[in-house]
Amino acid sequence: MTTPAAEADARDRQQTDLHADLHAEQGAIRGDRADRHANPVIKVLDLAWLEFEKPDLDRAERFAHDFGFTTVARTPVSLHLRGALAGSQCMVIRKGPVSRFVAPVFRAADRADLDRLARANDGRVSS
Repeated sequence: MTTPAAEADARDRQQTDLHADLHAEQGAIRGDRADRHANPVIKVLDLAWLEFEKPDLDRAERFAHDFGFTTVARTPVSLHLRGALAGSQCMVIRKGPVSRFVAPVFRAADRADLDRLARANDGRVSS
């Protein structure tokens, strides 16, 4: 049994914690995502990186460095960035006519998943 003071404290924490009552610790809750496909072609293993387009890669690179990103690779038309710690890229910025978010890029578990996804979308996987 909780006291009124403990209940008030819990309410205060919930009002200030925007992440209160999220169910990540519990796992998925059946039916909480109506847009989730019942039988997906593959299950995404991880988020690989985010892709953006920017008209000025020099300026984008300076901005990224100001926020702690490190340049992993640079070509005249693309900029590959990672976080401050060693690891793979987490963002790719390609030269484009306007600044825009292009898409998230996901990592599949294995080549068989990529082949299955390509077949489901009338595509093919290139090496």
